[in-house]
Amino acid sequence: MSKLFEMKGYIMKYYSKYSAFVDKIVQFLVAFLTFTYINRNLGFLDILSKPVTTIILSVICMLLPMPAVAILATVVVLIQIFMVSWGMALVALALFVIMYAFYFRYAPRKAVLILLVPIAFMFEIPMVIPIVYGLIGTPVCVLPIVGGTILHYLVQHVKSNATFLQSVGEADLAKQIYEYAEQIMFNPELWCTILAFTVSLLLVYVVRRMSVDYSWEIAIVVGVLANINVLA
Repeated sequence: MSKLFEMKGYIMKYYSKYSAFVDKIVQFLVAFLTFTYINRNLGFLDILSKPVTTIILSVICMLLPMPAVAILATVVVLIQIFMVSWGMALVALALFVIMYAFYFRYAPRKAVLILLVPIAFMFEIPMVIPIVYGLIGTPVCVLPIVGGTILHYLVQHVKSNATFLQSVGEADLAKQIYEYAEQIMFNPELWCTILAFTVSLLLVYVVRRMSVDYSWEIAIVVGVLANINVLA
């Protein structure tokens, strides 16, 4: 245990000395993985899906604050969806407006979470995000986590239905908008995942604040079990 504390002290000392450089590298990696996720699932516009474009956008993101990075990623998603369906792009735009209205009101400093959730889904470890932020964050982290989850399922829906959406084209646009809004908002898997992440984060947050030995270890176990049980 003493060696762990020594290692933590060394890491904190190194980070405080090179924090500006480390933060920019992390921001580049988050942006790069985000655009990679988008390209893997929504590569409908070739110029945005090229590796060179991904690197250029990631470098630009190094110069931007994290909320701007999240918004830029959202714009790229909307452009890719627009190439498939006007109706789905309008639905996505409406969802993003609502999501960011809550985000900027209650959690303006947690933009990275909106990006980390889809990245975690890409690596098939989404459960890690609510547990980690239950340990180091506050209950308000639920809002950007929910936003990131909605973003992931929206992207997956477009990916799964791209062929059908492209064949329908602009015919009966109002019907498209209604049907796809209904498919997203009444997706039971989406809402079960949101519920599981919310319960997991809140339980981890409550348990890790208790004045008991090994509170963090207990909180992690409780969070994992809660997540698994809610999804089951």
